[in-house]
Amino acid sequence: MSFRKCIIKILIFVLALVLMSFFTACDFGKSKSWEYNSEVNVDAAEKYTAFTGVRNENSSDVLPKLIEPFRVIDVSAWQEDVDFKAVKESGVKGVILRLARYNMEKDGYFDINYTKAKQNGLLVGCYYFMGAQSIEESYEEAQKVIRLLDEKKYELELPVFYDVEDEHGSEPGNITMLDNQLLTDMVKTFCDTLIENGYYSGYYCNLKFARTELFPVQLTKYPFWVARWSDNNACVFPYLVWQYSATGNVPGVEGDCDMDLCFADFETYIRENGYNNLKK
Repeated sequence: MSFRKCIIKILIFVLALVLMSFFTACDFGKSKSWEYNSEVNVDAAEKYTAFTGVRNENSSDVLPKLIEPFRVIDVSAWQEDVDFKAVKESGVKGVILRLARYNMEKDGYFDINYTKAKQNGLLVGCYYFMGAQSIEESYEEAQKVIRLLDEKKYELELPVFYDVEDEHGSEPGNITMLDNQLLTDMVKTFCDTLIENGYYSGYYCNLKFARTELFPVQLTKYPFWVARWSDNNACVFPYLVWQYSATGNVPGVEGDCDMDLCFADFETYIRENGYNNLKK
């Protein structure tokens, strides 16, 4: 090998190292309006390492204040009869109930779960499993949720979440086939429609989905409920609820149960702003 060729190869190698260092150091997905902290102690028995979004003075987003994390579960008709007294006594403070999904008028257990959760002093929120394929359909889904919640003026201390995930795989209806900007705008449409009609709304998805299918930096004004089933949620996007397990064991719930940590004082924020049928 000639001396010149050797020098060229060395230069190419050095340039490659420089470029790799540059792209590793840059975080193109992180909103500059947020800072992050780690290592949240839940109690003496358990520790969870989490990255929680903290607004700085330059952020224009108005979100509930952060508080010490508290335990939440999310349930649906899949869990059937839940003993919410046992749930509350286990240390859980809140529950997020499935209200409905795109191919279901209403979860058959929503009303009984809502009533029993309230009777046992749990904070209550809900979620809707999306099926929309367009902005117009997201608007229609939001109107459906408003109609269902207005029927009995349910009082919710936690947000109404848009469950944004795919269950169709390669079949028609796979939302991962949608453009990222379109899907992001669909989430905005749903949340804005709920908020304009008196219901504080956010969105739910797993971390990979947020990274590859959405533009989360455009959604920071909505509370993000992130699913990452791990002891360490290295999420680069600000979130206020973390679903850390889908196989939890909770007294009062038969079988596996989704487990969450909530980092925000939603109840105070919702009540002060007159959302979710709560009185100030």
